Amino acid sequence: MASSGTPRGGMRPSGRSPPFVIIGLFVVIAILAFNYWSVSSRNSELLREVSDLSMKLRLATQNKLSIEKRAEALLSRMKENEDNLKVVQKESSQKLVENNDLSTQISHLKDEIDKHKQETGTCRDEV
Repeated sequence: MASSGTPRGGMRPSGRSPPFVIIGLFVVIAILAFNYWSVSSRNSELLREVSDLSMKLRLATQNKLSIEKRAEALLSRMKENEDNLKVVQKESSQKLVENNDLSTQISHLKDEIDKHKQETGTCRDEV
């Protein structure tokens, strides 16, 4: 076959790209679109997960604060009860000492009464 003087591929118009380049560009665009869709889906899943975790964190923080407040209240109440217990124990020991003193006084007074009765009895016998 003899060459007719036109270079190879000379029949094509000069502004047109070869078909394999266009097909390649479409393949690249399709891959990029799929990757974008995949990354976008993953991003929305991660955003939803972050939102859920931040809500759980907020709830956990609120629970922690309420538990700490309750623990503080219970500790202060326990301290008050311990203080009250000490006061009551001190009062009880004082009352016990007073009771013992009164019991001793009563026994002394009974002894004196018995003495006076005996003296009265001896005085009557003498009279």
